[in-house]
Amino acid sequence: MAGVVVGIPLALASARVLKSLLYGIEPTDGFTLVITAVIFLAAGVLATVLPVRKATRIEPLHALRYE
Repeated sequence: MAGVVVGIPLALASARVLKSLLYGIEPTDGFTLVITAVIFLAAGVLATVLPVRKATRIEPLHALRYE
């Protein structure tokens, strides 16, 4: 979430510099910014949830004995 909060203002600031490279969208297109933020948040949630689910299936005593 912190990355999205910091990234959106940086994206808006850098869009003016990269305006010539953008094709078919405006530099401050809100829909594109929102969709990109949702995709990055979903990737972050998946990267966190999947290992946590795997870790919760292991019994704590078994994990401690392995160490």
